[in-house]
Amino acid sequence: MRSLAEPGVGIHVAFAARRSVGTAVRRNRLRRQAKAIMNDLASRGDLPDGWYLVTFGDGSVDLDFARLRELLVRCLGVAR
Repeated sequence: MRSLAEPGVGIHVAFAARRSVGTAVRRNRLRRQAKAIMNDLASRGDLPDGWYLVTFGDGSVDLDFARLRELLVRCLGVAR
């Protein structure tokens, strides 16, 4: 996870997953789940304006939704 706080620009999130992470279907599911989590955090006001890049490691496709959320919240340092 990389982030750059920039007040006033809104929240911009990008996702990156190499082919070694898994098949296209699994990578896309992972991105959709992460996007849902980031949207939820943004709608709660837990994300400050800025730019975010979420990258996925090779073991990421094996994470369930709850564990993925827990890891993203920890990386962002926001309250649950």
